[in-house]
Amino acid sequence: MGNFLKKLNNRERNLLCLFLWAGAFILVFLGVKQLRATLKETGSAKAELKSIEEQIAFTPQVEERLKVCLEKLDPDKCFDASTFPAMIDSITSEVGLDKNIEPVKTTSEELLKTHSLRLVLSKAPISRLVAFDERIQKLSPYIRITELSIQSNKSNPEQLDTRITLSAIELKKDLKQ
Repeated sequence: MGNFLKKLNNRERNLLCLFLWAGAFILVFLGVKQLRATLKETGSAKAELKSIEEQIAFTPQVEERLKVCLEKLDPDKCFDASTFPAMIDSITSEVGLDKNIEPVKTTSEELLKTHSLRLVLSKAPISRLVAFDERIQKLSPYIRITELSIQSNKSNPEQLDTRITLSAIELKKDLKQ
């Protein structure tokens, strides 16, 4: 190595030195960048761990509330995917609403199933919509309105075109017993 450096003139030595310093600078820069990323991940992991610890601390309270809620629910009043649209059809017919019921979508969770459907009511008078809402409120918490959009009908502004998303709950079979 010593002979190699002796054979180089000053210009070549300076260029070699510059190249080595640039390489060292790049390595240090990459090391600092990696260190920052590691510290950021560590901070993120600490925050997530703290959040999980807080959730675990609330678990007994949540379980107690869940137990109280489940005791208040009557499994016989819950609606499955077939009885739910039938009930909505019955209510809208009794109230006298022109309806279009879209297919039921079901999401399954740990303790219950949630059934949702979209109901489109065309040219409905407000009095019939109020009667429909009163009937739905009597079925709460088993059926509820989750989304509502009302617009006046373009041909007759006294009548309303309504889009309603309704949800119904069904307890899982092992909870009904």
